[in-house]
Amino acid sequence: MPGITSENVLDKQAWRNRRIAETFQKARLVERSGQGVDDIFKFTIQEGKGVPDFSQSDNYEVILEIPAKINDIEFVKFLSSVTKKDGIKLDFDDIYELENIRENKKASNIKIAKRLIDLGVIEKISYKKNQYMLCKKYYAALDKKGEYTRIKGLTRQEHKALLLKHIKNHGKGCMKEFIDALSRNLKKQDVSNMLHELAKENKIEFIGSRKSGYWKIINTR
Repeated sequence: MPGITSENVLDKQAWRNRRIAETFQKARLVERSGQGVDDIFKFTIQEGKGVPDFSQSDNYEVILEIPAKINDIEFVKFLSSVTKKDGIKLDFDDIYELENIRENKKASNIKIAKRLIDLGVIEKISYKKNQYMLCKKYYAALDKKGEYTRIKGLTRQEHKALLLKHIKNHGKGCMKEFIDALSRNLKKQDVSNMLHELAKENKIEFIGSRKSGYWKIINTR
């Protein structure tokens, strides 16, 4: 339909003839208008096949490609466990968000992501803003507990504790050393902010010039 693309097919709806569509619906010959695409996405995600592909469609025909291969059987088991064993009700938007997070860790809808966190289904990645991951249970089922720890990362307080430990071990420390010691996913500005937080807490101080100076532990004795 004009105006409908593979990018907005979930959000936008249109009719060639609204009266015919409504008549079919009242006669129970079709489902609720706009529900079909949601169901296609929902079932392919629940079956571990990812999202369906409409990208080959044009103004004259709709081409729908659904992978036959199950990409992630543990994700299928995870969804089943969450809904059946844990009794958590997930609607289409929840399942679609979970698939999005499983694929690239980013959330397309922060409100839904916060709800999924409250349900214990996903967790926030410690060192990245508005990025999430599936909960620990999913990675345990994959036998990838190490990968969970790596992706989850350290909390801000744990990073600050690591900075203090480095300075105590070596007597002093500079920015290059801190970046090497911490996760490389952290930006230089993030490290700088944490150092200044520690300085405000009277735990460390900066000695020397900005170019060649260093941080050291404040001697409280």
